[in-house]
Amino acid sequence: VAGVFYTNGSEEKPAPQAEANTENIPEGFKTIIYKCSETGGGTGPALFVWRFPQKNFGDRPGYPRTTTDRITCGQTISVANALSFKTAFETPGVYFFLKTGCKGFMSDVRLSSEQEISEPFKSETKSIKIINDIADNRYYGVVLHKNNQVGLLGVLCRSHWRVIGKIESADRQQQRGNR
Repeated sequence: VAGVFYTNGSEEKPAPQAEANTENIPEGFKTIIYKCSETGGGTGPALFVWRFPQKNFGDRPGYPRTTTDRITCGQTISVANALSFKTAFETPGVYFFLKTGCKGFMSDVRLSSEQEISEPFKSETKSIKIINDIADNRYYGVVLHKNNQVGLLGVLCRSHWRVIGKIESADRQQQRGNR
């Protein structure tokens, strides 16, 4: 059976997509396991798990203690030290993070243009993860403007590019020097 489950190491129970109070988890089942269908080749999209230090998906301003982890089929993750959690399957799009290196609190996926980045990511985004859908030839990108007032949208923040995989890496300042 495929899905997201609580486990005690030998037994499994269905886990919800989100739990506002981990005290509701059955005793001894504070580990999540992500299982994929054998008929589907045992593969599936990765699963993001947000672990919050407060009930109801809370943390101090800036979410300094919230973690977001990525697990794949067959992997487990403990929610024993979290007071709430939520999960979502990895989908192509843009994700914002409050810490460098795509760590810490992560946004839900962004699929289209936004006039303004929502809180808490507005002015606090430290890293961005872009996941493209190569099979369907859908590619995402980010353009961050210094000012969101109409007429001033042409002014860009300093851009940095670090792409993993088949796409080239470049820093805008380095590109200028190489022209």
